[in-house]
Formats: sequence, structure tokens, C-alpha cells
Amino acid sequence: MKKSPFGFDWSHYLVCFMIILFSAEICFIVWTSDKILSSEHKSAAVFVDGKEFKRLPLNEPTDLIFDGVHIKVERGAISFCVSDCEDKNCVKGGRIRQVGSTLACLQKNIVIQIFKTE
Repeated sequence: MKKSPFGFDWSHYLVCFMIILFSAEICFIVWTSDKILSSEHKSAAVFVDGKEFKRLPLNEPTDLIFDGVHIKVERGAISFCVSDCEDKNCVKGGRIRQVGSTLACLQKNIVIQIFKTE
């Protein structure tokens, strides 16, 4: 094998680079397929006082504003954007996108849960 002027065998580096590139490609495919394909088959149910208030599909950007709370759906995820509750833990909860995930605003008694739609 031909060595570089510094005495390194470049074939080992080439094999490592190809393995890293292949792994990154596989991770990208898995990540994008979860985000793009499955958001069409998920919806978020908004419960107020234990009763379902509204169901929102996660593949359509939506804003829901009521009782001092702003709920936003974008890019396959849902979150509390603004709330007039005291501690704002619901806003700090971030965005959720996985089936079974839940967000709650305990002071307003609002719960958001993601479900798989058929």
C-alpha cells in the first residue's frame, strides 16, 4: 500500500470515514422518516376538566387560544406557547411529538395528549 509522505496508511482513514458517513446517512433517514411520515397519522387531544375539548391533527399548523392559554401545532409537534397561569410550567414543558406523550397546565386543568390516528 502507498503511504503518505508522513508515514500514514490512508486506507484506514478512508474506511473509518466511509463507516461514519454511512452511519450518519442511516440516522438521517430514520430521523426524517419518523418526523415526516408519522406526523400524518398522529393527533393531539386537548382535555379541559377531564373532558375532550378539541382534537388537533399534528400535520397541520394550528393555533388554539382559549381561557388565557395559547396552544400551537407546528412541524408535527404541539406545545403551550403562552399561559396566564402563575408558574408557567406548562410553557416550560416544551414541545411533544411522540404518541403517548402528555403536557399539562395544572392550574388551568388542561391536558394535551398525542394519539395515533388510523
